[in-house]
Amino acid sequence: MGATKKQEKSFNLSLALKVEQLLKKESAFQVVLTRHDDTFIPLSDRATIANKAGADAFVSIHANIAPGKPTVRGTETYYYTGSGKTLANVMHKHLVQATGFTDRKVKYASYKVLRETAMPATLLEVGFLSNATEESILFSDSFQNRVAQAIVDGLKEYFGVK
Repeated sequence: MGATKKQEKSFNLSLALKVEQLLKKESAFQVVLTRHDDTFIPLSDRATIANKAGADAFVSIHANIAPGKPTVRGTETYYYTGSGKTLANVMHKHLVQATGFTDRKVKYASYKVLRETAMPATLLEVGFLSNATEESILFSDSFQNRVAQAIVDGLKEYFGVK
């Protein structure tokens, strides 16, 4: 829950749908989302969906929360494996440029969706919902469009697509 009670799931879905629309315009990509509506998908099922689809990369879109710390801000990106680190580094570079938020770096994490995917995987924490300023920006349509394009640009760079 964000600073003004906005929900992370709403941000995540909105941004993911924007990314999907942009990627559908790119002939080099086939997109599989773990959800298209406000349905909760368990973490292990998210990895299973990607694995069954034979995905070449897994990008998990999130907004961060620091309970009781309303001044914490910034963008951070997580990976679990070496191939995930390469993907995370590329994605993070584009994400930081697009957000203009504090760079909280690329970090290792043993998150279930990163551990259980059979392909390079990264988890993007775009900004902090617990920071009222960032929360307001995160829900801006123009901001989400810019970040969606950055995610697409990161994937294009990672896969060498012009």
